[in-house]
Amino acid sequence: GFPGETLDDFEQTMSLLKEVRYANIFSFRYSTRPGTAALAMPDHLSEPEKEARLASVLALQREITAQYYRDQVGHVVEVLFEGQSRKGGKLAGRTRGNTVVNVEGASSLIGTVAKVRITRDARNSLHGELCA
Repeated sequence: GFPGETLDDFEQTMSLLKEVRYANIFSFRYSTRPGTAALAMPDHLSEPEKEARLASVLALQREITAQYYRDQVGHVVEVLFEGQSRKGGKLAGRTRGNTVVNVEGASSLIGTVAKVRITRDARNSLHGELCA
């Protein structure tokens, strides 16, 4: 919903997401910021239109991310362990691609990198087991 964004611009964004298939994106509804050039630009979209476009982007990305996570099951990835998981009794870490992976393991793994076999996908993370 950036000022001046046309329907064609938006459709090109959606096409790009479908083509590139990012594992995750960070996307927000455009809002004006004092002191920025965009504030003075013409053709600001209505709030409902910005919300609708963002909802479409997020819905598409949820599908892409879910497929990406499903595709990771069975693969071995390197994980940098950062701390305790919100999933009780597990450790949480991140892949090189910034995907959260939850694994059962000793707290001594925190701060280290280890190979993990992905065993299942979840909505916002992956689950795995340490490789021997």
